[in-house]
Amino acid sequence: MYYIAKAKNILFALFCCCVLLSNVAYAQDKSQTAPPPNLPSELFDNTPLTPTKVFDNLYCIGTKSVVVWALQTSDGIILIDSMWDNNDAQLIIDSMEKLGLNPQDLKYILISHGHGDHYGGAQYLKDKYNAKIFMSNTDFYYMNNTFDGANAARSPKCTVDEFLTDGQKITLGDTTVTIVSTLNCTPKVGHKTTFGGAVFL
Repeated sequence: MYYIAKAKNILFALFCCCVLLSNVAYAQDKSQTAPPPNLPSELFDNTPLTPTKVFDNLYCIGTKSVVVWALQTSDGIILIDSMWDNNDAQLIIDSMEKLGLNPQDLKYILISHGHGDHYGGAQYLKDKYNAKIFMSNTDFYYMNNTFDGANAARSPKCTVDEFLTDGQKITLGDTTVTIVSTLNCTPKVGHKTTFGGAVFL
C-alpha cells in the first residue's frame, strides 16, 4: 500500500507540473485574441473536456485550454485552480454535478499561480459557496499588478483568505495537501513583477 500511495503522489505531482508548464508557455503578454506565434491552438480552445475521475478521490475538470483538479475529502472538496472566468466557474460546477460531486461541498480553492487562467473563476465560486481561496503572496502581488496577457480583463481578480507558503500543509477531513513552491521568475525583461508557482502533493 505504501508504494501505491507514493505512486499516486508522484502521478498527481506530474499532472500538476504539466498544467503549470503548459500555462507558463501561454502567459507571454499577448491578448487572447492575438495568441503568440508558434503555440498550439489548444491553448486557446475553450471546448469542454469530459469531466473524468482520475483515480480514487481525484477528478479532472476543464477545457482543452486549461483544467482544474477536484480533490474529494471526507469533509468536503478542495479545488486546485479555477480556470479563466465566471463562465468557466459555472462549467466547473456543472462538471462536478456530472461526476456526482456536490458543489455545495466546495471548501478550499488552491491557486497554483497568479495567471488569469488559474484564478479567474475563484471569486465566483467563493461568493457562491463561501469557499476559502489560498494563493502565495508572490502570486497575489503578480495577479494584482499585471493586467495584460493571461491577466487581461477576461479574468476577475479574487480576494485571498490565506497566503500559501512552501511546505505548508492544508488539511480537510482525511486529506492533507502539502504545498511545494516550484518557481519564481520574471516573465520578461522590463517587468517589475514576478510570479511564483506551487505543486500540491
